[in-house]
Amino acid sequence: MRKLIFFMILMFPFLYGKVLHPQGNVVGESLDIQGKIRAYHLLDNNSYTVSGPSIVSIYARLAVPKNEKGVHPFLIKSFLSDAPESIHQFHKKVDYSVTSSLHPMHRYTKSAKVEIEIPTGEFILLVENGSNTRKPILTRVIQKRRKK
Repeated sequence: MRKLIFFMILMFPFLYGKVLHPQGNVVGESLDIQGKIRAYHLLDNNSYTVSGPSIVSIYARLAVPKNEKGVHPFLIKSFLSDAPESIHQFHKKVDYSVTSSLHPMHRYTKSAKVEIEIPTGEFILLVENGSNTRKPILTRVIQKRRKK
């Protein structure tokens, strides 16, 4: 039993990630997602300091007016230090279980997810709004450590 508890304590940090906040003065917004409050940030050429080896997950949601329905396209770009850019395109439906107290006349799309593998070392991760639409994109970035 003690070995099991000891193993769980050692593995606990690897099971959960930490939320990364963009550098600089970036607008944040709390979204209520099925009763759970999650912090998102407005996507406006956000940069993050990341260290590896790890996996960074970017969750993105497009804000749409409350009366709009259907599928909404949007895209984001990501750059890891001097690596070439990656373009991630999405087509997501409106998720009616997501609300914001700051913007009650808006709904948000279902979450789009991008996973980026970070090699060993320190890097700057840039995430940009690549959409032509004037609708805001909100992102939540989580970093999970992986074994070396």
